[in-house]
Amino acid sequence: MSTYKIPDTKEMLEAGLHFGHQSRRWHPAMEKYIFAKTSKTHVIDLEKTYAGLEKACEFLYTLASQGKVIVFVGTKKQAGEIIKAKAKRAGAMYVTERWLGGTVSNFKQLRKNMDKLIEQELGLKDGKYKAYTKKERLDIEREIAKLELMVGGIRNMKKIPDAVVVIDVRKEKTAVNEAFRVGIPIIGLVDTNSDPEKIAYVVPGNDDSIRSITLITKTFADAVETGYKKYGKSVVEESGKLVIEEEKEAKVNIKDISTVQTFEDVRDVQEEVEEFDEQVKKVETTDSKEKEVETAKEKLKDQAKLDDISTLEFSTRTLNALTKAGLTTLSKLKKLTEDEVKNIKGLGAKSIEEVLEKIK
Repeated sequence: MSTYKIPDTKEMLEAGLHFGHQSRRWHPAMEKYIFAKTSKTHVIDLEKTYAGLEKACEFLYTLASQGKVIVFVGTKKQAGEIIKAKAKRAGAMYVTERWLGGTVSNFKQLRKNMDKLIEQELGLKDGKYKAYTKKERLDIEREIAKLELMVGGIRNMKKIPDAVVVIDVRKEKTAVNEAFRVGIPIIGLVDTNSDPEKIAYVVPGNDDSIRSITLITKTFADAVETGYKKYGKSVVEESGKLVIEEEKEAKVNIKDISTVQTFEDVRDVQEEVEEFDEQVKKVETTDSKEKEVETAKEKLKDQAKLDDISTLEFSTRTLNALTKAGLTTLSKLKKLTEDEVKNIKGLGAKSIEEVLEKIK
């Protein structure tokens, strides 16, 4: 059973979640989430906000309890630091500077930037760049800072996310469009000026206020963190059962697995195993292809040997004459007519007779 808490309508009211945009800037698709219009401003129905938040958090909790990848997205100034802090606490990924086009549709290319960031950070830490000049080290540090802004929050993401949490779906339209196009569920805090059509789990509310952003992001993060803790615990318990079964069969001491306690530990181990499996598959595929190439080369060599005129055991004089004429293969010789053979320079009557006899 989930243990995270959904804020009640009173807490939402205090956080200003009910304040929508000016009525002249509204989106018609948000009409069903609007409670009233006051002083040319729309007021959001907080009961529907509660219902939407409850469904969204249950979905996030379920995903997290299965160990799925969840990314929080919010690049507006007042949301960035909040999202970064809450997502890190929950064990989720985050994007707070700019959603790069192709983050999910061209993930393999983006993964190269993530690997480069990790490699350079480890290089600095391990002293790999000590022999570099001061300017070269400064360039590397600048590149690390740049990559950190671009992909720092998703550096450990091994595959495209299973869900995207978006604060202000209007501003983050690039992320929304891309996730929607590849079929990734989107959970969004949606204000009255935004289109909720592509959002799988709509949480209507004020997406400009720091207090409202903090409240909603915290609730999302609580659900994700609770789910990840359950996932980590279930994996540890399952590992324990497996170890016990192995001990019964092999009659050896049970290995202590108490060191695997958090979701992060479990996920790191799982990702290492998945990455190792992928590398093994690549090696196996490469080995298979190399064997095919080698086999093909051997066949070609065998065919070339069989086609060589030296296999016909011509006399030295005849062989030299044919070689000078560029007739080094049996296939070329067989294409010649009797008259063409007679016209080959360096062939006497006996040699011509020999050639015609052997290519019949």
